[in-house]
Amino acid sequence: MIGQVVRLDITYREKTHSWAFKAFFEPDFVWQHGVWSEIPVGIYLRSQHVTRDVAQFHAAGLTWMLCEWIEPDDCPKTRPGRSYDSLAQQQQLTPLNPLNYANYSRHGIRLDLGGIQKIYWGRRIRDFAYTLVFYHRRVHREGWRFLSPYLNCWTLRYLLARVKWLLFLRRPTCAFEQKVTVSDEKPSRQGPQDS
Repeated sequence: MIGQVVRLDITYREKTHSWAFKAFFEPDFVWQHGVWSEIPVGIYLRSQHVTRDVAQFHAAGLTWMLCEWIEPDDCPKTRPGRSYDSLAQQQQLTPLNPLNYANYSRHGIRLDLGGIQKIYWGRRIRDFAYTLVFYHRRVHREGWRFLSPYLNCWTLRYLLARVKWLLFLRRPTCAFEQKVTVSDEKPSRQGPQDS
């Protein structure tokens, strides 16, 4: 497990603000992409006013991050700011991974950014080398037992879908894309969801 998210409700001047506090259990993995890792990207996206389809970053340390809590009925159409896709096209950034549908709200707002990078030739080769080094160090430090939480049906299904997507360079049909529909009507209010 890379991290855990909890909801913080802070009441100030009779108004309650909700925040998502994320604690990273594997900070080496979080910082693997260097300046394009999750925390610096959160700062960069906030400076570029990307808030329409991404949870807004607020604060961070080396092993924790605080960002906006996305309510179940929040919809990109009703949120201010620009979308990530418009910035990605302008700045030549990698697209968000559509296979990580657990990282999206039911209306398509990205809750957990992960690593974002500039698009350049050889990026995937560099990423593969960094990943090998990261896991090689981890095997020497902890042994093979660190893989036990990841050995399940969901991870295998995700891995196969990711390989298919990378080999055929096309956007796959995943459960997130099939079940998410954005409508003009405001859905009924539901209880809080884990992000």
